[in-house]
Amino acid sequence: ELFEVMGVTLRSIGTPAIDLLVEKFHLPSQKSNQDYYKKMLVFIGSSVTEAITRSLKNKSYYENKGNFDILIEIRNPYVARLMLPYIEDEEVAHLVIEGLTQLASLAVDPVMDELRKQMKGEGSEVIKERLIKALGQLKDPRATTLLESLSQDKSELVRIAVDRALFQIRGF
Repeated sequence: ELFEVMGVTLRSIGTPAIDLLVEKFHLPSQKSNQDYYKKMLVFIGSSVTEAITRSLKNKSYYENKGNFDILIEIRNPYVARLMLPYIEDEEVAHLVIEGLTQLASLAVDPVMDELRKQMKGEGSEVIKERLIKALGQLKDPRATTLLESLSQDKSELVRIAVDRALFQIRGF
C-alpha cells in the first residue's frame, strides 16, 4: 500500500521526481535497493516510460535488462520497438525473444513490421530467423499470412523457421 501511495504522489509531482527515481535506480550504490526502486517504478506506471527510454542509450542489452523488465511489467506497448534492435546481438537475442514473448500481443505488430523491413532490404537470414522464431512463440494468428509469404524464401534457415513458427501458431 505504501508503494501505491508513493507511486501516486511521484506521478503527480511529474517528470522531475520520476527522472530522479530512474537515476537512483541505475546507481551502483543503490544496487541493494534496486528491487524497491523497480517496484516503485512499476507502481508509477506508464509515466516512467520516457525517463527509462532516455536511460537506454549507449548501453548493452544486459545493462538495460532491468529497464526492459520494468517496461514489460507495466505492459508498455512501445517496449517491443525499443528491444528489437538488440535482436541482432547473438549474445542476447534469446533474451530479446523472451522479452517479446512476455509482451504477448503488444509485440506482434512491431515484430511483423521489423520482419517486413528485413524482407524489403538485404536483411540477414539470421535476423529474419530470430524474428520468425519470436512470431512463432507469440502464437498470434495475425502473423500467419506474413509467415506464409516467407515459406518459399531462398534461405533454408528462414524456411525451417517459418515451418516451425506456423506449427506453433496453428498447432499442426
